[in-house]
Amino acid sequence: MNCEEVIQSGHAIINSQQFKDDLNGFVKAVVDKGRATTIGERFKVFVVGYAQFFNQETTQCNDVDLKPRWTPGTAQKLTVERRTAMNGLALAPNKALSDALDGFKDKGIYWVDYDQAFEGHRFCDRREPNPDVPETYFFN
Repeated sequence: MNCEEVIQSGHAIINSQQFKDDLNGFVKAVVDKGRATTIGERFKVFVVGYAQFFNQETTQCNDVDLKPRWTPGTAQKLTVERRTAMNGLALAPNKALSDALDGFKDKGIYWVDYDQAFEGHRFCDRREPNPDVPETYFFN
């Protein structure tokens, strides 16, 4: 599979009714199990989503890749389109999680969206990859 096929496959899974049903069933099971303990109604879960990896507004990474040089195959460049698509793989499950958890607010389940905290600290906010840039939060 190439990069685009993997991204499409990920979206197909996330957007499937099976994924939504499984997610809702899982959250309900967590609530039921947690509330069955001595904590009862004080049971709380904070669900953390995914942060987008890339600044998709800049063009400075269009000729950059993250492929290790020792691996075979052709490197996939971090074009604006590819970065936008890959960021979608963070945004789509976040939306699915947020939607699923929305029905459980009164049960002590809370959605934590910390993606905004990564603004200015993503790949392609400056010339990447560069392990000497501590401002990039992802494995730099």
